[in-house]
Amino acid sequence: MLGRLQRVHGMGILGRRQRILAWIGFLALAAHAPVVAWVSPGDKWMASVVVAAIVGFVIVIDDHYRRRPVSPPDPST
Repeated sequence: MLGRLQRVHGMGILGRRQRILAWIGFLALAAHAPVVAWVSPGDKWMASVVVAAIVGFVIVIDDHYRRRPVSPPDPST
């Protein structure tokens, strides 16, 4: 998985280290939510799900910015 993270070469909103930390945080929060739901009563697990969704959204946006084609400068300006 680390190799796949390093294959994306374009400029995104996250640096390489931030991208790896975002993936680690996403996976940790995704694993944390079921544990909290099993251990504690109530809806405390929803906080982990919401934060994991936000981190996942940032990762998707970063992928979008990294994979978009670079357009050449406009000669008319």
